[in-house]
Amino acid sequence: MTVLHEVQDAGPAVEIVSRRDAIARGLRLYFTGVPCGRGHLSHRIVKNWACVECKKNWDAVDPKAKLRRKARYEADVDKNRESARSWARDNAQRVRANVAAWQELNRERLPGYQKNWRSKNGASVRAAAKRYAKKYPEKIRIKQANRRAKKRAALGSYTSSDVVEIRELQRGRCAYCPTALDKFHIDHIIPLAKGGTNYRSNIQLLCQPCNNKKYSHDPIEFARSIGRLL
Repeated sequence: MTVLHEVQDAGPAVEIVSRRDAIARGLRLYFTGVPCGRGHLSHRIVKNWACVECKKNWDAVDPKAKLRRKARYEADVDKNRESARSWARDNAQRVRANVAAWQELNRERLPGYQKNWRSKNGASVRAAAKRYAKKYPEKIRIKQANRRAKKRAALGSYTSSDVVEIRELQRGRCAYCPTALDKFHIDHIIPLAKGGTNYRSNIQLLCQPCNNKKYSHDPIEFARSIGRLL
């Protein structure tokens, strides 16, 4: 049976979760339903058992505490960032659970928080986007293609993994000619303009000449025009 309690730091009703269960579920916070030594009925922090409400009060009593923590972090930013990244890689499932839990607790605040963060970190956001695009050009290409299809009200979407599998099924060659697909165009078998979907089942890979010739033609008519069908 789920037991709910009113909690000082997280809204009107919260599920009882032991520290052990919180660790197993990859959560950052847990809640016992028992007040701390100072009488706060609040979440506790998994990594150090601390009461969240007490921590808020500590920072209020000693406003320089946060500055000292920031100073320790900035004393060796690169080392601390790498340490944080290493921990996140080793605890990916826990990180995802923590993010999901935070988003659930802050659902109403989230859009404003994200907008505010992007406005304050615009340069780093753009730099990260450029690095990602350079590292994963095919994923960006597919994301843009899915967006265009969505604007045209086409049903479905496909992923970079789908494209890799389709290329393997085509044995690395164009769907209409024996050209090796070192570079390829992603084509909708039934064109979107003719009511085709954007599902994987309607995707094929073509060389540039074949894609230019096919354009938005019906696949059967095009196959006949190049002698692939009678």
